[in-house]
Amino acid sequence: QAKIDDDPTFLSKVRAEDIEKIALLDFATLQMDRQASNLLVRDNSDGSASLVPIDAGNALPSRKAFEASRRMFGNNALLVGAEARKPFSPQMQQQIQAMDADE
Repeated sequence: QAKIDDDPTFLSKVRAEDIEKIALLDFATLQMDRQASNLLVRDNSDGSASLVPIDAGNALPSRKAFEASRRMFGNNALLVGAEARKPFSPQMQQQIQAMDADE
């Protein structure tokens, strides 16, 4: 957690795929509480870092809870890095396109 809070360049060391997966998960579940303390950091042997999302207590909120707290999306720790302004990778875009809402 301290890495994300203390180092503004930290997210650039995380694989884009990890950030994309967590961002998509948070969007799909309306996760309103993805602050830095809700991300575990795993250091990889290649010097990169992986993020592991934890604490889904605010995911899938009721309509009333969503209406009351929708401004909290701006508090998402993943939105502070330059990666948040990049489009999804072509691979992730293909995976999104392949999703079937009926399955």
